[in-house]
Amino acid sequence: MLDVLKQAIDSRCEPQSLFDRIICLGWYDGPLEGICSSGGADFRYDLADDADVLRYRVFRLAPLPNGSVSRFMDAMYRFGQLADGEIPPSPMWVPMWQFPTPQDQTHAENLSDSIMESATAPSVAFCWDFHDARVTAGRAIDPDDTPHDWFVWLGLERHGERIDP
Repeated sequence: MLDVLKQAIDSRCEPQSLFDRIICLGWYDGPLEGICSSGGADFRYDLADDADVLRYRVFRLAPLPNGSVSRFMDAMYRFGQLADGEIPPSPMWVPMWQFPTPQDQTHAENLSDSIMESATAPSVAFCWDFHDARVTAGRAIDPDDTPHDWFVWLGLERHGERIDP
């Protein structure tokens, strides 16, 4: 995944183009957490840090067992989030999280919790510039070293200073 991020930084491509599917399970003025797939690999993503005006967000990617995103999508069909044959917007999708029955909602919540909890430690972090729609930095995460400031760790600045490399 790190190689893909490096190519995205060099080519200034949109972050969505890096992923086959991005499912947002938390949203506040943009994605906060969820699951995604890229090139056959599945990941949990979560917001590690954001800059002053939510222009820049640093996300961590943690590997998930293969098939996690497909398993979630299959469940969304079963629980009525998607009609038979309906394909969600690509690549980013925010499920409405309204279910036919309370039991269906409980099953969906349990499944999403189970998938999210099955992730291993985050292996990659990257900065997403929402204004210019591009990845500005990315780096492998050392599991024994949790950065105090993700922007500085990625070689970027913050708090009104220019973050673009």
